[in-house]
Amino acid sequence: MSETKVSLTIALRGGVMLSKQECLKQLTEPVLVKKGPNKGKPMKDKEGNILYTTRTVVDPEKTEHHEIKLTDKNNKVTEILGFNTRGFRPAKQVLNISMEAYEYFVSNEVPEGYHAPADFKPSKSALKRGISKTKQAWMLLTPKGRLEWHLHRICASRQGTLVDYKVFTD
Repeated sequence: MSETKVSLTIALRGGVMLSKQECLKQLTEPVLVKKGPNKGKPMKDKEGNILYTTRTVVDPEKTEHHEIKLTDKNNKVTEILGFNTRGFRPAKQVLNISMEAYEYFVSNEVPEGYHAPADFKPSKSALKRGISKTKQAWMLLTPKGRLEWHLHRICASRQGTLVDYKVFTD
């Protein structure tokens, strides 16, 4: 049995929808004066306290926004309908990564999907020695940076987001 070196926690889209109440939030705003010399300023009661009003709005962090474009016979967009659907309760997945995989993740071997950043300036002397721009960029990453690149790639392959990871000592 292989030894666990890294524990990776990923947030995934769950299978249970959020309730309607969870997708709404309460906003408290001051009531503004509509006319007169104090127009646009907060309205106050007889004691001088600011009056507030509360309204319920859709929480954009807990809903998904969608749009449907309506077209006529000539494929010209005539109207765009926007609507929100409730989000899903996130699910967490914990992956244990072996010592062998960890060693590969932090090694000098450039992974297949890695590309140097667009603003990376390669060393001309290294290019003359046959070291590619991508290899130079990978070599400049710290072991932590290399590990995080691989962990983000694992999360993306599962359509999730990285929540946390822990590297265990030997």
